[in-house]
Amino acid sequence: MRPNTAKTPLSSDNRRCAVRHALRYPVLLADCDAMTRNISGSGAYFETDRRMVVDQPISFALVLPAAGPPDAAAKPYAWREGRVVDGRVVRVDTGETGQVGVCVAF
Repeated sequence: MRPNTAKTPLSSDNRRCAVRHALRYPVLLADCDAMTRNISGSGAYFETDRRMVVDQPISFALVLPAAGPPDAAAKPYAWREGRVVDGRVVRVDTGETGQVGVCVAF
């Protein structure tokens, strides 16, 4: 039996257009820090304690490791400077812990 490779339409509440990867990287904002929860080719979702507004433009530095995925045992010198990313806030979630979830489209 051949696998079904037909594309199905996305539901109206799922606007994602790229595969998300559950990666945790530091995010450096002008007035606070954050941590990604997932990243895709078209955006990122991060958690912070800063309030954000939907449709606001945003610039931040995404700190990526010099090589390979993040590792709790990695030495600080293994990280290089952050890559500056420009985007737009497309969703803001508030949680019970006071953290704010921010979805940014690149």
